[in-house]
Amino acid sequence: MFESKYIIELIKGEITDKGYEHIINSISFLIHKYKWPNLIITSSDTFHNQKWIIDDIREFAHQYFEWVILKDKLKYLNKIPESYLSYYFTKMFFSFVSEKIKEQQQSIMLKVENAHLHKIFYRLGKNNNNYPDNSLLKPTHAHIL
Repeated sequence: MFESKYIIELIKGEITDKGYEHIINSISFLIHKYKWPNLIITSSDTFHNQKWIIDDIREFAHQYFEWVILKDKLKYLNKIPESYLSYYFTKMFFSFVSEKIKEQQQSIMLKVENAHLHKIFYRLGKNNNNYPDNSLLKPTHAHIL
């Protein structure tokens, strides 16, 4: 999948244009092979469009590079035999995608829960006249509760 020579370039911080394009193409291949939704790009507004475009793939790759750096994943890559670098780098990418999907699912669930609570509080405010001031239960104030 990912060629070892380009991973080594990345580890050294000397990635060439050819190496960068290879990694982008490898990520693109995996995205299309596994049909991951572009919803996993957290900083993008492209979720309305289900098709990945090259800018989405590049942004996702950059998020992956950032994740690799923040998680200090390159620290021990030089200790891995060259014949396993591609496998290890691919597994790291799957871990990254898994984390992004988990974040997106949690975000969607939070939105669903908030909408459900919003609906409940609205109904409580609308149907409950036992409170002297039921305006606190109106949807615009649901976040206070």
